[in-house]
Amino acid sequence: MAATDWATPDTLTKLSQRPQDFELFQALRLIDAASPDLPQLGEAAGPHDESVRIGIDPSLVFAACDLSTDATSEEDSAGSSRTPRLHSRGFGLLGPHGPLPLSVTESIRASLLHEKDAAPLHFVEMLQHRMVMLFYRAYMQSRAAIQADRPDSDRFSLYLGALFGRHPALADRDDFADSSRLYFTGRYAAGTRSAEALEAIIAHEFNVQVDITPFALGWLNLNPRVQTALGRPGEAAALGVATIVGERVQDRQSHIQLRLGPLPLYRFQQLLPSGEQFASLAAMVREFTRGELFCKVQLVLLRDEVPPTILGQQGCLGRVSWLGSPPSGQDAADAEFSLC
Repeated sequence: MAATDWATPDTLTKLSQRPQDFELFQALRLIDAASPDLPQLGEAAGPHDESVRIGIDPSLVFAACDLSTDATSEEDSAGSSRTPRLHSRGFGLLGPHGPLPLSVTESIRASLLHEKDAAPLHFVEMLQHRMVMLFYRAYMQSRAAIQADRPDSDRFSLYLGALFGRHPALADRDDFADSSRLYFTGRYAAGTRSAEALEAIIAHEFNVQVDITPFALGWLNLNPRVQTALGRPGEAAALGVATIVGERVQDRQSHIQLRLGPLPLYRFQQLLPSGEQFASLAAMVREFTRGELFCKVQLVLLRDEVPPTILGQQGCLGRVSWLGSPPSGQDAADAEFSLC
């Protein structure tokens, strides 16, 4: 699923109504993921650019939860809502959990309750907010799943891509998703790229059964310079040594064949050259083989899924058109296309 699918409005509403059900860093991650238009927590240039402010509950009792029972918003002089606030109870500078002496908490609490003076509390909250943000940044940078919440600044993906030469400038350059490449970093970064690795990637990404035939028979087109022509001297003119009749030769060394299936009809159509997944498959195979191999794909359609060909109504010549039915007990395996 997408990185921010879990940061739904319902979850944010629950956070605002029952923050005591959340851990501090869990709540910060939720808010950060739900605010893609704002700087990441701990990186804002000013308080008004942040998606949340961390306050303190100057209590002398041991906290039973990370966050207080309210998550209100600051208001400016006009009464309009500004930055949401979370009150941290279990992680901070004050209280029995904090590093400061309890006398500091008592003094701030007395100033707040008896003198209605919140200045000391706000000063400590400024320090507390910055401390929590820095701790959260350190917490986030060591966890790949949290970095995925903000794809534009995901450094872990950068590290993974560097293992197999994936520079950020090459991002989204073809139809094969970059997230899939990163998932298979181990396969791409291996010194040798095997048929077994290619089978594993295709089977996972396209959810199909895959069989790869190496050294498949194919044709290799010849450069006109090496073609034999009467009356033209050259390296292809030595009779019995380098003479070649025609413009191409059979070759097995540089060809492989993918057999995908058996497939239901809707999946078969998705993997046709006109289908929505063909370009992604071709891009993936082309990159994995480094463009060194020619690849042909054979799509196998389940026998019971072979559609009847009805002139003017149903069928696509050369793609989804069969005369009669496949031999008894066999799937339709005669659809072959050049992949790359």
